[in-house]
Amino acid sequence: RLLLALGLVLATSVNSTDAFQNAALGVNSQRGARVGANSRRSALCARSGRAAGSRLFMTGGGLDDLRLKVKAIELEGMRCDLLNLCDKTLRGVTSLEDSDDRKLIMELVEKLEKVNPEPKPLSSTVINGNWRLRWTTSQSILGRNRMRGFRVDLNKPIFQEIDAINLTARNVEPITTFRGLFGGLQYTNSVEAELIPVSDSMVKVQFKRFNLFGGLISFKAPAKARGELDTTYLDAGIICTVNNQLGECLRISRGDRGNVFVLTKDN
Repeated sequence: RLLLALGLVLATSVNSTDAFQNAALGVNSQRGARVGANSRRSALCARSGRAAGSRLFMTGGGLDDLRLKVKAIELEGMRCDLLNLCDKTLRGVTSLEDSDDRKLIMELVEKLEKVNPEPKPLSSTVINGNWRLRWTTSQSILGRNRMRGFRVDLNKPIFQEIDAINLTARNVEPITTFRGLFGGLQYTNSVEAELIPVSDSMVKVQFKRFNLFGGLISFKAPAKARGELDTTYLDAGIICTVNNQLGECLRISRGDRGNVFVLTKDN
C-alpha cells in the first residue's frame, strides 16, 4: 500500500494526469458505463485527490498523511464509479434484481456506507435542499409499471426536497404524455410529507398530501401512507481542481421496505 501511495504522489508531481485519473477513479474499461454530464464532472473533480469530509491535498505530510491521502483517492474512486453506474442504468430502470449492474452498485453502496463521513446527517445542514434521484430499487418511484402515458419521464429528473429544520419533505416526479401531440403534455406529480426523527440518521415519514397533474387534483394522504428512511451516507461534495468550486453532494438512504436510494445535490 505504501508503494502504491508513493506511486500516486509521484504521478501527481510529474503531472501525469492519465496515471492519476486511473488510480483515483479505478477505471475499468470492461464496464463501458455511459458517463453523463454530471458524471464527467464528478470524475474530473475527483482528480483533486480530496475527500469530501477531510478535503485533503496531495502535497506534503508524513506516512500517516500519505495513508489518509490514499484513502481519500479510494473514496473518490468509489463515489465516481457509483454515479457512473447509476446514470448508465437510467436511475435503476435497466438494473434488474439479478443484474450485474445492480450487484456492482450495491457493492459500492455498502463500501461507501462503511466510511460515511457524516454519522449524524439530520444535524448536518448538507441534508437540506433539493436532491436529484440518481438511482433506486423502488419500482413504485421509477414508475415503469404504470399505464403508458402516465409513466415517469426518463429524460427529466426526479427531485426530493428536504427541510430538516421544519421537518418536511416533498417528492416531485415529471410526466410527459401524449407525445404525438405537439411534443406531449408535461406536468408533475408530487407528494408532501412530515418527518419525525427517531435517531441521528433515521426519520419516520408520514405522507400528508398528494398533488396530481400539476396540482389540478390534490387530496389528503391516508394515515397508512407512511414509512421510514435512514440516511446511511452523506457527504458535502468534492472540490474541483478546474474551477476550485465545491461539486455535488452525495446521499445514500435506505427505506423500511428494503429499497435503496442514491441522490445528489448541487452546492
